[in-house]
Amino acid sequence: MPYGVLADIFCIILGGIIGPNLNIKITYKYREPLIKIFGISALAIGIISFIKVNCLPCVILALILGFILGEFFDLDTKLKNLPNASVKPLNLFMGI
Repeated sequence: MPYGVLADIFCIILGGIIGPNLNIKITYKYREPLIKIFGISALAIGIISFIKVNCLPCVILALILGFILGEFFDLDTKLKNLPNASVKPLNLFMGI
């Protein structure tokens, strides 16, 4: 059983529900460097994982297929609208 993956999913969902409701504002002074640090970290993890891959053509094919499907189904716009669509049911559920 992949307990680590399940724990990650649970923590992401829990943080996504609790985080916006805490109303803690991070100032621009701290927010911008944090975003850059997380971006560079994700890039470094991706590069390291890419180097360790055994089947490079499979990875490239997956990237190409992901790009084509994402463009065909316009996933970018749908993902950008997802937070707005999910706030209403959460507000009704929490009684706000």
